Amino acid sequence: MLIAGIVIINSISDFDKNLKLKYSFIASFTTTAYAFNGGAYITLPVLERELKLKYALNVMGCRVVPYWLGTFIFDYLMFLITILVFFLVVIIGNIKFITDFAG
Repeated sequence: MLIAGIVIINSISDFDKNLKLKYSFIASFTTTAYAFNGGAYITLPVLERELKLKYALNVMGCRVVPYWLGTFIFDYLMFLITILVFFLVVIIGNIKFITDFAG
């Protein structure tokens, strides 16, 4: 994604040098942020397996479906908040590059 963003930026010839630099930073930081964001979703299943949390909840009477449904809803809400914050920054910052090439 980072390389594709930089290729798109370099292929547009009417941008001035400062604007190209600004968009290159936006592309690189956005890619890095979403790379770390994905790691946040895998930590809970790994931690659950190490601490045997699901087994303990099962012994206490929690079924498997509500446990995984709650985990999915929480992860989805965290992802949704991340996307909403990203779009708010794009709208508030008036970043035309993202809105023009969003597809």
